[in-house]
Amino acid sequence: MSLKLKRKTMKFRSLTSTLTVGFLGLSAIVLFITSSISMYSNFKNNRNIIAGQQQLIAREAADTVKVFIQEKIRVLSVAAYIGNLENSTATEWSITLSRLLGMEPSFRHITLLNPQQQELYTLSRTSNQTLTKLTPEVKEE
Repeated sequence: MSLKLKRKTMKFRSLTSTLTVGFLGLSAIVLFITSSISMYSNFKNNRNIIAGQQQLIAREAADTVKVFIQEKIRVLSVAAYIGNLENSTATEWSITLSRLLGMEPSFRHITLLNPQQQELYTLSRTSNQTLTKLTPEVKEE
């Protein structure tokens, strides 16, 4: 009988170890799958957060540029209105545009055009070579 008892004990231990290994293996697989899903979800959420932050930064930069350009257009409109550029001579254009260049460091050169896009007067802080490039670009538009 003791031999039968030994065999049952060995089978029991063998079954116990098999179930233990199976349970640990299954637990490891489930843990791996849930960790993978969690990592993917975190990656996706972080990507969306970063994309949102980049859009916010880009929107703020675009708004800053928009305000800057609107301000410069307003300055040009005021200068044209106050300087009465439509009814002025070349000397008056020179004085008005020189003052405008002096007041606005962001302006590099100014070209006064008539309604037909013909160049009336040009004033620049840069060399004359740069000025020759402006008129063809305006005519193409």
